[in-house]
Amino acid sequence: MPELIQKKLENQRLALIKYIENRRPQGSLLNKVTIVFDGQSGVYGGEAESYIEIVFAKGISADDKIKQIVSDARVKKNIVVVTDDRGIQYAVRALSAQCMAVKEFLRDKKGDISGGSKKAAGSSTRPKR
Repeated sequence: MPELIQKKLENQRLALIKYIENRRPQGSLLNKVTIVFDGQSGVYGGEAESYIEIVFAKGISADDKIKQIVSDARVKKNIVVVTDDRGIQYAVRALSAQCMAVKEFLRDKKGDISGGSKKAAGSSTRPKR
């Protein structure tokens, strides 16, 4: 049973990555995307496009890793964190980064994760607005 759960998680992660590669909801390929996953890298072993960085939050939660990435960034105002988690939204805004809801990020983008494409939680660096 644990293998099935792990496989499902891997498939969901892969669907998110493929969605971003195929639909480019971040706009230009010059806009780097960082996807932060809880856990360790053994659950996803694929390759992503060069503009997509995949980060696994080892030893801390993905939420804390996202906050750390924003906190460590030189130009925080160019970072857009895509999440529906209000706690992360408040923390990110307090650090002077931008935040948007998943639905807003996907607006005008066609596709759904259940059909092989969608956006889960993560962060995106997107110099815009």
